[in-house]
Amino acid sequence: MGAVPLRATATEEGLRGATVAPATVSAAAALADHDTAPPSDHNADATFRRHLARVLTARALGRALGIDVPDPES
Repeated sequence: MGAVPLRATATEEGLRGATVAPATVSAAAALADHDTAPPSDHNADATFRRHLARVLTARALGRALGIDVPDPES
């Protein structure tokens, strides 16, 4: 989302102790942009970058866990 890598701590907390299920993982991924302030530039605006963080986090978690996770906005 920017020049510095960020840790999605809100997503981590959303998963801690939770049951591995598509809805739970999707809800946790929806927190991936929590406390972020991505820049807008000619490639993408801040809103799109936040959206992309949520969607890509859901997809990555789904693959890592071997489950089909819906995009957080679905």
